[in-house]
Amino acid sequence: MKRIVVVGVEGAEERAIRACFAGYEVQAVEDGAAALLLGAPPPCEFLFLDIDSLATPACDGKVDYRQCLRPYWDAFPTAQVVIMSPPERIRDTVKAVKAGAGNYLTYPITAEEVDLVRQSRRGGTAAGPPRRRARGAGSP
Repeated sequence: MKRIVVVGVEGAEERAIRACFAGYEVQAVEDGAAALLLGAPPPCEFLFLDIDSLATPACDGKVDYRQCLRPYWDAFPTAQVVIMSPPERIRDTVKAVKAGAGNYLTYPITAEEVDLVRQSRRGGTAAGPPRRRARGAGSP
């Protein structure tokens, strides 16, 4: 069964996400530490993270979102990371996406927005740290 993990949200937001992932195992946890414990197989297709869940020991109080995302990439290597945040934190959210998160949603989250994120995965790639392109023959 396909799996997604939802971190740091409940109520209407969690229901909106669950509504778009019928047929998936949906694991909802309270915080980032609990999410990192779920990183074992089966693979996870999506990891929905509240922006506040990025505050892990690896982040160490810094705002280096690449460093903050690394433990999640390590635990969920196949997952597209989707950052969720209130509108007033959009700048932080964009920084997290620039650091390598796959997409974002702002609260209040609707099923329609979640479905757009889900559809974007079909044509896109998995989340993860930006990779360097290998230089091959004919590369500048």
